[in-house]
Amino acid sequence: MQTFDVVVIGGGPGGMTAGMMLKQAGKSVAIIQENHDSFGGVCLNRGCMPTKSMLKAAKVYRDAQNSEKYGLDLSVNPVDLTRLRAVADADLNMLRHMVQGKLTDARIAVFRGKGSFRSEHEIEICQADGSSEQIRGEKIIIATGSVPAELPCAPFDGHSILSSDQILKNTELPHKLLIIGGGAIGCEFATLYNTFGSRVTLDTM
Repeated sequence: MQTFDVVVIGGGPGGMTAGMMLKQAGKSVAIIQENHDSFGGVCLNRGCMPTKSMLKAAKVYRDAQNSEKYGLDLSVNPVDLTRLRAVADADLNMLRHMVQGKLTDARIAVFRGKGSFRSEHEIEICQADGSSEQIRGEKIIIATGSVPAELPCAPFDGHSILSSDQILKNTELPHKLLIIGGGAIGCEFATLYNTFGSRVTLDTM
C-alpha cells in the first residue's frame, strides 16, 4: 500500500491548491479525482470558466447589436448555442491540459476513482468496473466540492427544470427563463441568456 504525508480527496481548486502548497513545503501528496470529471472542479469544467468563454461571445453579440452608435451597420443572426458551446469546449480543453500539466510538473501522485474511508488513515479508491486499490495518508483533506441542489417540489427533469450542469449543455434558446440562485454561476447564466434575447427572472432566494 502506497503511503503519503497527505491524501487529498477532490481535485477542484481547493484540493489542487492545498496539494500544490503542501508539495512545495516538502510533503508527499496524492490527489484523488473521480473518473467522470477533469481536475479543476466545478469552476473549470461546469461553472465560471465555460460561462466566461460564452460571455465573451455575448459581449460581441451585444456590441454588434449596438453597432449603429459606433457608426457601423452590422447584421446579427440568431444565436446558435451549439456553436458557442463548441468554442467553449475548445477553450476548456486547453485549460484542462494546462491544469494537468501543473500536477505533473509538481510531481503529485494522481489517482482516478471515487475515494472513501476504510479507516482513519486508509482510503479506498473504487473504479466503475468494481476494481479498487487502497492508499494511506498521515493526513487527509476532504475537498469534494459541491453539486447543484434540487428543490423538493421541482426535481431536475432535464427538459423544463435544469441544473446548472444541464443548462450548460443546452442548445435551445428559451423565450423565458427563471434562474433560482444568485451566485456567480447563476448571474453569469442570467447575463448570457438576457443578452441573447431570453426574458430572464433571477431569484436570489
